[in-house]
Amino acid sequence: MRTVPTLRRVARSIVGTLLALTGLGFLGAPPARASIGSDASVGVGVGVTSAPGAIRLPDANQLSRTIPPPIADLASAIEQIDLFAIDAEILPNGDLKSTEEILWNFGSDTTKHGIFRYIPTVHPWTRDRQPGWKSWEKFDRITAVRWGAVSSPTGAPTATDISTKDGQSVLRIGDADITVSGRQTYRISYVIDRAVVAGALRLSLTGTGWVVPIRTIELRLLGTTARTAADAHCELNGARTDLCGISVDGPVLRVRTNKLGVELVVGVDPSINPKPVFEAHQTFRRAFDWTSGQLPIAGGLTAAAALIVARIGRHGRDLVYSGGGPFAGPDAKQRARGRGERLASPVEFSPPDNIRPGLIPAVRDGKIPPVALSAMLLDLAVHGHVRIDVEPAKKAVDNDYALVRLHPAEEQPLTAYETAFLNAIFSGAETKRLSEIRKSATTGKALGRVKSAMLVESVAQGWWKSRPDHARAKTAGLGVVVTVIGMILLFVLAVASSLGLLALPVIALGVGILAVSRSAPIRTAKGTTLVARLDGFELLFSAGEGERLAVLDRRGIVTDYLPYAVVFNQVKPWVKRFAGIDGGDGTTSAFDVPWYRYPGVGLSPIAFVDSLASFNSSLQTSMEASSSATSKSSGGGFSGGGGSSSGGGGGGSW
Repeated sequence: MRTVPTLRRVARSIVGTLLALTGLGFLGAPPARASIGSDASVGVGVGVTSAPGAIRLPDANQLSRTIPPPIADLASAIEQIDLFAIDAEILPNGDLKSTEEILWNFGSDTTKHGIFRYIPTVHPWTRDRQPGWKSWEKFDRITAVRWGAVSSPTGAPTATDISTKDGQSVLRIGDADITVSGRQTYRISYVIDRAVVAGALRLSLTGTGWVVPIRTIELRLLGTTARTAADAHCELNGARTDLCGISVDGPVLRVRTNKLGVELVVGVDPSINPKPVFEAHQTFRRAFDWTSGQLPIAGGLTAAAALIVARIGRHGRDLVYSGGGPFAGPDAKQRARGRGERLASPVEFSPPDNIRPGLIPAVRDGKIPPVALSAMLLDLAVHGHVRIDVEPAKKAVDNDYALVRLHPAEEQPLTAYETAFLNAIFSGAETKRLSEIRKSATTGKALGRVKSAMLVESVAQGWWKSRPDHARAKTAGLGVVVTVIGMILLFVLAVASSLGLLALPVIALGVGILAVSRSAPIRTAKGTTLVARLDGFELLFSAGEGERLAVLDRRGIVTDYLPYAVVFNQVKPWVKRFAGIDGGDGTTSAFDVPWYRYPGVGLSPIAFVDSLASFNSSLQTSMEASSSATSKSSGGGFSGGGGSSSGGGGGGSW
């Protein structure tokens, strides 16, 4: 049994809603330019349909409580339908061809423009279940209404708008610029596709959705197998009723009633058996129906997604030298590092490859966090390019710090990124306060370019195969695209079918690619070796190895290596360890550093550390506030520490 995709129903509902919102504008149309009144009798005429539109359908249940039944002596004043006559014929293909003649009495109302009529096209199915249906599935029977000619023997406007809304086919008749009054007759022709089901016709004469009462309902039907009145019956709310009169005159079956919602049930020729169209109710259980045979396919797709993610992860493994140790030459063979493989990290007493402190996070993490810029500034201060002057706080306000640019006689050559960093900080001035840097958007943009230059330098040094931030972004972008495709596929499959499980592996693939995007950058063997050596160099600051250097040059070692201690987040242990070498406790002896000036008195080592911690915190805050490209990463920091009937529906006036 063919099932109509639910997307068709969803699209029909969306379009109908939009058209309905447009149709509401007719209710507020400008005053009518003309008016038509008539008391003529029912006749025959011809009309033509026009472009589609929509109306707002009324709530028939509420209206039935507010509109009284017609009273004979008030019939001319109350809006009602005096006669609802239907001429219908069952066609050989099972369609129902109908012509309705509606004698509409607008009563004393002179503001109406016409009428509307709607017929359901979605019918809940509660009768016999079809082969292949699951016990928990629910279905609707789908029909279609093809509207035909519309005319008015009394001369009422017959311009039409056709639309769909909430499973109804809606026909609006009339002109927004012309009002009608009195008694008007409308003749409406239409065909209902596949009206016959299982050898019978269940026809709702009028439906219950009318905004006005109907005094008399008459049906004249051709094409049935009824030979006597006993061959047909009427139902109301699913139960037989005698609230209608049935008669048979040769091939013509006649029904007469004044009750809304009455359904006629009558047999037809067995040869008339159109194939009904059913649409399943889309539920969560149906959208992800694992019993439909898709579970093995979904499992296979999930396994394939896992293999793809694993392959991307293996592709992102760092390289190591196949032989020759950490000091292998540039021509040594390289291979992918094994899972869990670690290189030896013996203690080193000097920076490996003379790496500058600001570049350590670049080779370790492939990122430039704020601490890298702080370490670079301190390194420039250590080498005589910058002096830091503390400006004590007033009235409990945090200290400010003045950065003074220096030009040493024997100037150490600066790299391109270090020069760009100094230019970004000072912006052509010789002195710059951190409070000024914090508020400067120009400085922030310049610092973003400095970070980019540092990552370029990490590739130029041969530590990465490509820029690590670009590699991460490319892989993450692929993951986002695959995830979005999976979500779209999930929506389509879950709404329109029972194959929603097949979209889950695609989403899992996208999420998996996002997860491994962090390891997308690939270090060269040179970069991997340098990371291992940096781990050994960090032991100098964290494992007490620093005492071995004390006899060499205590004061020089402390200051020269201080920027590295900042990167490794080991400033306080580093300074305290050297402060106690000469027998002091680090709290009394002066600790003068030429590039860090505190007004008035000299600082003890511990006081120096606390003051430097405050400066570093303020510096990173200023850079984060000014930079639009600041990224946060690891790499160190600084702290001081039933059945269905056809037809029916309803209508009203507008």
